[in-house]
Amino acid sequence: MQTLTDCDKRQNWASFGAKSSAAPIRLQCLQRRDRARAELQSVLRERDRTEQKSLEKRKGLARRTRRPAEDSLAAAEIKLQKAATNQTASIDELALRTGETAVARARADGWADALNEVLSCVSDARISFFATSLRRCANAWEESASSLNSIARECRARARQLPKASLQNSAAAPAWVKEVLAQASSPG
Repeated sequence: MQTLTDCDKRQNWASFGAKSSAAPIRLQCLQRRDRARAELQSVLRERDRTEQKSLEKRKGLARRTRRPAEDSLAAAEIKLQKAATNQTASIDELALRTGETAVARARADGWADALNEVLSCVSDARISFFATSLRRCANAWEESASSLNSIARECRARARQLPKASLQNSAAAPAWVKEVLAQASSPG
């Protein structure tokens, strides 16, 4: 059965394309790697000191003093192996997280490209729809103008057919009617 580390648990939801959440997890992995590297270097220095002491004791000391030096050398070797294992694990985890980050970034870029493509289609569709609407409006206005011109021609034709009344001279016509008729018959 495989168990998830804290880093794995925090990263699970980041694999769905959350670019911003991958960076802190990757940073944590980098920090763990640096701590493991520092621990490994510390253990290596300790092992080198222990080996140096061991060599010095072997040269000049009696057999009874060699045993503790060998024990401390073995302990240093164990610490070195443990630190190396920790560093290897942290580097492996960093590589995994880096890969997951790259996958998440690629997914997010793909989604952004798909969204841009959809939006460009929407924009093109809106422009096409707007142009069609404008053409239809222009046609409607042309038809309306044509109808109004036709009606105006009919009104003029009917007006020519009507007999000319001479209400201006008539005593029964009110003054305002005489004025309107005078304006209508004047050229202008």
